[in-house]
Amino acid sequence: MKFLITGATGFVGKQLVKTLHQLKHEIVVLSRNGEKAKKLYHFPLTAFSWNPNTEPAPAAAFEGVDVVIHL
Repeated sequence: MKFLITGATGFVGKQLVKTLHQLKHEIVVLSRNGEKAKKLYHFPLTAFSWNPNTEPAPAAAFEGVDVVIHL
């Protein structure tokens, strides 16, 4: 499955992303700093930058997503 996760760099998010990766799921992260979020993990994932206070989430982040987890 393909998961989109906000809050992936927080305490719960980090554990969730690692667990989903171990279970062989595809992961998309929405973060205020997508590049920083991508560097946090030592495995491939897609990350988008998004400031929820000033803009809508990028539509491309939702393409093919099966599950959204908003932390």
